[in-house]
Amino acid sequence: MPTGCFIGIDQGSSATKAVVVSLEGQVLFHTRKDLPTPLRDNIRIEQDAEEILHSVFDALNESVR
Repeated sequence: MPTGCFIGIDQGSSATKAVVVSLEGQVLFHTRKDLPTPLRDNIRIEQDAEEILHSVFDALNESVR
C-alpha cells in the first residue's frame, strides 16, 4: 500500500465498512464485515459490543495488508 493514505471506518448496526483512499482521492481498497443480526424484542435491540469491536479490527487489518 502506498504511503500517505487515509482509512475511513463506517461502523453501523448491520456491518463495519472500511475504505482506504489515496491522498489524491482514489479508492485503493474497501471491505465490509457483516455483523450478526441484533437480538430484538418488543422494546429494545441488543448487540454484542465485542463482536462490533472485532469487526472493526478485522476491517482495519484487512485494509492495511
